[in-house]
Amino acid sequence: GSVKLKTFYNYSLSKVDDKIYWENKETFADAKTFERVKDAPEYYKDKNYVYHFSSKSGLNAIKGIDANSAVGYYSFQGFDLFLSDKDYIYFKNYRILRNKNLKLLSVFEGSWPQCGVDNSGSSTYYLFKNSEGYWLALVSKTVKIKKISGKDPFLKKYLGIKV
Repeated sequence: GSVKLKTFYNYSLSKVDDKIYWENKETFADAKTFERVKDAPEYYKDKNYVYHFSSKSGLNAIKGIDANSAVGYYSFQGFDLFLSDKDYIYFKNYRILRNKNLKLLSVFEGSWPQCGVDNSGSSTYYLFKNSEGYWLALVSKTVKIKKISGKDPFLKKYLGIKV
């Protein structure tokens, strides 16, 4: 005898009354404050947490991130890969680098999985600079970070600095 409104965030993520559901299973997200993170379609937040959303595993809370300052950081080929807060940038559930004077200098595109065909994951490198130096981040199914010396001759050549 009543009508309930259902708000869809994604085909498998929705809100009914005061509850957030993933594939019709109730989650622990706070429905009153639940919203998509600005400029980051794979990320949501509430008053307590920021979540990375996956259609396979639902909402995954990201540890240590500041929900109040969380925003999308960088969009590449239409995919918002990174998330930032006042202190760090993140990829999915991985904290990557400090967000102090952070600049993305270059993207070295690797392989990208074909929709529905390939399950290998992407393998793209990102060259960052922040207040602590230069960093090369491999983003695949996991994230690997390597600090690069500012004196590295290949880095200097790439950036156009005379060796």
